[in-house]
Amino acid sequence: MWADLAGRGNLPAAALPAVVEGLLPDGPKLEPWQSDVFKQALPKLLARLENQPLRDQLLAMADAGTVGSLARQGMLNSQDVAAVLARGGATPELVADLARDDTHRRVVTALLDQMSYGDLLSAGLASERPRLKGNHLQLPETDRWLLDALIRRGLALVTAELAAFGAANRAAPRQAGRYWEPDGWPAYETLAMLVERVPQQWPNLVEDPAHGQAARHLLLDCMDTDKLGDDLLRACLPALCLPEWEELPLPQRSQRRRLARIADRVARHPRLQELAAPGLQDTVATIVKRGRLLHAAQRADRNPYKVPALASDLAITSSDAGKLAQLLDLVVALPRPTAIHRPSSFDGSAPTPKEMLSSDTRVQALAALACNPHLNQDLITGALNQLHPVEVQWLSAYDEVPAWLRQAAGAYANAHPDNDLPYVVADDELDAVTDPEAVMQGWLDAVAHHQGAFFHQVEYAVLHSRHRTDALLRQLPANTVLSCHQEPVAVEALLRVCGDDADRWQAVLRDLTARPDSDETFGQFLDRHSARQPVTH
Repeated sequence: MWADLAGRGNLPAAALPAVVEGLLPDGPKLEPWQSDVFKQALPKLLARLENQPLRDQLLAMADAGTVGSLARQGMLNSQDVAAVLARGGATPELVADLARDDTHRRVVTALLDQMSYGDLLSAGLASERPRLKGNHLQLPETDRWLLDALIRRGLALVTAELAAFGAANRAAPRQAGRYWEPDGWPAYETLAMLVERVPQQWPNLVEDPAHGQAARHLLLDCMDTDKLGDDLLRACLPALCLPEWEELPLPQRSQRRRLARIADRVARHPRLQELAAPGLQDTVATIVKRGRLLHAAQRADRNPYKVPALASDLAITSSDAGKLAQLLDLVVALPRPTAIHRPSSFDGSAPTPKEMLSSDTRVQALAALACNPHLNQDLITGALNQLHPVEVQWLSAYDEVPAWLRQAAGAYANAHPDNDLPYVVADDELDAVTDPEAVMQGWLDAVAHHQGAFFHQVEYAVLHSRHRTDALLRQLPANTVLSCHQEPVAVEALLRVCGDDADRWQAVLRDLTARPDSDETFGQFLDRHSARQPVTH
């Protein structure tokens, strides 16, 4: 009845307080059966009700969805908004709804100034969420004012973080010790999802006197290169070499990270190699010198993955032929990978050169260096005789290798065939071999110093072969044999070793329930348990 009264156009103003009182529940919240009736009556009442305390009472009973709907319809005044915010705070959804009403834009702007990157994105997504209109869902029109306001707020956040980045990291080494890494770089990836919506504004954003540098960093790191014309890339050059990183402490570490980020940007936008020269190359030379990056790469305890990474980064950013030649020598001096021909574990097809190698990190770095026009090509072709034959095949097979090197590698491979490459074959082919055990021993010898999927495929080929022998099985990792339920190898071995000795069975149980020794072979496992003193009954 009260809801019907609220909808009457001829309801006297004097009746409004009683109607409001009648619609409100006796308890702290509406019962489910009251909720729909209340939602239908609320807009009609608010359209006529000027008494603010009564409006506050009604809005206090409305859920977030109802308040948002009222905001989109323009039915909330400034006092209503203040009361709603005081009760429930500013959610991204509410901010998006309030932005639909021009009268609340000042409030929305103030609320945006308190929001994080994630909340900004949530507000942008909420503004485009389908809304129920009648019996149908409809997409709302894009709120351009809100989108622009979200981007301005996001770029202001980035600008503030850029300004604080240097100061925050200058004191970091003393606090964080030897494992210190530069910290606090803006995480603008979520903001980029909003900026991507307004490509027509990018030229203005990068020239903005307050937030232009923030926009440049964002575009270089987050936008596809085909969306950035040459003029826009030129406008982004002041941010390309990360000037905020120039004076960071611990240069051997900080400048290496800086170079990696610059190389990522150049790889993302290859035209920068030409557009940014010679400024890019001069800055990279300064980074290498200040960070003593080549000295770090030459240390005896160097990580074998750090040299290829440095080579790949300098290959697309440096013009120093001497430094590049030094890196080439360091790459070639890296440990020689192992290679073995084994069919694909998925469909049994012949393996590619990449699949035959235990690691193609070294040859990938060499291919990257070959793409640098400043490095003497003869130095690279002269290094082919120091590579594994399958690495040379790799260079002749992939499009990422320059055509001149593919051709040279192909010619070298034809002139130097690899007749020593071990082949993993199925039992049907082993049946025709005089000594299958010797063939499989060759497989294990070829991968003896490697771990991971490369080694495990060979292990399982031996384990599942009907030509396996105890001598071969003893060389496999204990974890692999013990966990292979398809073959009875472990079961038979444990029955033989433990027999009716309960203590030995308990010892095996303790071993298998504790953290296993990943380096122990199956033979060592059996010997250890065989050596346990048997129980005398």
